[in-house]
Amino acid sequence: MFNRAALILFTLTASMSSLPTARADALDDSIQSALMNRHPTDTRDWWRGLGEGGVAPVVSKIIEIYQADGNTYHRMRLIEALGWFPESAAAVDFVKQQAQTTPDDVIRNAAVKTVGISQGAKEEDFLAKYLANPDPHTREVAAEALRRIGTPRAKERVEQFLKEEKTPWLVAKLRGQPIPVSDTPVLATSSEDRLSPDFSGSWTGVWVSPAGDESIARMKTQAVVLKLQAEGVSGIQGQLTFKSKTGAARVWPLSMATGKALKWSGKWLDQSAGQSVALAAEAELYTQGTKTFVLIRVPARSAVLYLKRDE
Repeated sequence: MFNRAALILFTLTASMSSLPTARADALDDSIQSALMNRHPTDTRDWWRGLGEGGVAPVVSKIIEIYQADGNTYHRMRLIEALGWFPESAAAVDFVKQQAQTTPDDVIRNAAVKTVGISQGAKEEDFLAKYLANPDPHTREVAAEALRRIGTPRAKERVEQFLKEEKTPWLVAKLRGQPIPVSDTPVLATSSEDRLSPDFSGSWTGVWVSPAGDESIARMKTQAVVLKLQAEGVSGIQGQLTFKSKTGAARVWPLSMATGKALKWSGKWLDQSAGQSVALAAEAELYTQGTKTFVLIRVPARSAVLYLKRDE
């Protein structure tokens, strides 16, 4: 009887001791799966819903994955995820540390923005320091964060910053004015070698091409939706969907696409004829006023895609 009781006690103890490990593994799998999703669907509620065992284990796991993952896009999303836990001192301190120490402008900007969203007026002084950052895009993020805070002191800081700022496109953008054509900004990064993360997102527009194969006298247009996701330093994934009144939409995945700054090139895979035909494409990101657009050329079809970022 004693041996049987001892065996039962040992089994229960072993089982209970394995629960934290199993829970941590499940948490890791959930987060890794979300990061690998080309079209992210995770929200504040999704991240908060991971905390069945409390906030601390989730924050700890996010930081652990961040430190092990060198993918800039993944790190940016993990920084943003930490912002959904404003009550966690560990999360706030880690995000602030990244803003202060990272050499990566994309990560720094994500961290500054996250602090503003997560902590608001409590970190007004911290955010204000970035109005003097050498990177104009970081200054832009800091000014927008202070503007969202909306306290009299924050508003005063932004107005003083705009009076002293020497970059014309930045002042125009923050004031909601047309951006000077002679000083076109790099929208999301000051690095010439990194593909702008501003490509990521959902875009709506039109495909314009000749109506026939032998003449360009008549042109046809078709409504399209584009989903893009920048990955790492220069990669980008995506798919183009042609809208149809019949509901039988065509979908072209994007293949072998890479770029830097405001341009990328790759290939659309047209699979509509029962076989995969690769069509070379070249894309460029630009602004008109406060709106962001993508222009994509597909020479083999004498076609142009003109799309605006969805608000």
